Amino acid sequence: MVISGPSKSGKTVLVEHMLPRKFAVWISGNRLKTIEDVWSAIVDQLDAYTEVSTTESEGSEVGVEASVMIGIPDFMQAKLGVRPAFDKSATISGRHLRSAASTVLEYLAHTPVPIVLDDFHYIEDEDLRKEVTLVVKELILKTHVVLIAVPHVAFDPVRDSPDMNGRVWGVKVEPWEVGELAEIATDGFRVLNLLDDGGKLGGKLAEASLGAPFIMQQLCQDLVWANGTYKSRESTQPLSAPGSWPTFFRTVADRHIPGIFEKLRQGPPTRGQERVSRLLKDGRKTDSYGAILLGIKALSPKLEYHYSVLANELENYFIDVPKNQPLTSALGHMAEIARKGRGTSDAAFAYKDDRVNVADPFLAFYLQHGSWILPGLDA
Repeated sequence: MVISGPSKSGKTVLVEHMLPRKFAVWISGNRLKTIEDVWSAIVDQLDAYTEVSTTESEGSEVGVEASVMIGIPDFMQAKLGVRPAFDKSATISGRHLRSAASTVLEYLAHTPVPIVLDDFHYIEDEDLRKEVTLVVKELILKTHVVLIAVPHVAFDPVRDSPDMNGRVWGVKVEPWEVGELAEIATDGFRVLNLLDDGGKLGGKLAEASLGAPFIMQQLCQDLVWANGTYKSRESTQPLSAPGSWPTFFRTVADRHIPGIFEKLRQGPPTRGQERVSRLLKDGRKTDSYGAILLGIKALSPKLEYHYSVLANELENYFIDVPKNQPLTSALGHMAEIARKGRGTSDAAFAYKDDRVNVADPFLAFYLQHGSWILPGLDA
């Protein structure tokens, strides 16, 4: 099963709720550098042994039973029941080392503990990702496997291995809807004993949150602080709107400037070659990177689309609209900048298969409300 969805949409939390870490093997994609890392991580978490020393008498019966069942989801209990007993048909005495792969497959054949590979998209090396896909193909013969990824790489396992086609069940975690985000405000304001008449303020914040619960939580916190509330009140108090919504949103956006933003705004080094100036209809000038940022801002709250949608949007603002080749080239450079600068989180921006993906909603929020300026050739 592949769980995909936007960055910070709650994919990992959802899977943790259904498959708690104490009942499954969890592996993080950003820790995988070689294929042996996959097998070793599973061995470590299963507390299995690659070094075996055995002495068994003929006819002895060996069995293992899973004794803890409370809290395990129903669909797992049949798999985590009693491990079948078996008889040794001959005396075995000796010591040997097994590969991590054979150890894992033997263990899972008797006790099929689910395997969760979080942040599958963090595996950047294409050859390694293909190798991991082949490992998954082996594992699903023994147990359930869940991959967690962002949408633009969610079905790489199928593309990387045609044999996986038909064996992958995709589940997409959609961006939160406005009504769902508004529940964050409703529940939080109730706990603080604040009255939001008709849910109007919560609804306003939800509409501005771009489908991201993290942004909604931040906006709610700022609104509560603006009302002088830092803990639950003893009596109900009406919640007031800020004096200026644009100022309120700008204050929050400027406090959470994405670290990668300035690098995206500047683009890659020019290496002595001047960039082509793009003239806007209002007389300003910028380059292709400024044009893309302006287009992303204009298309919000939509965060994923074909590059032609972006190109069409730019016609509303530019006299000299970037053509296909300069536009796609700039998009590719920005995606590479975001990939290299992602740190320990998802890349804020991606461009793959002619599709633009603003993966970090905080980047989109800052572009929409922050105090940033277009990169100008005459700055």
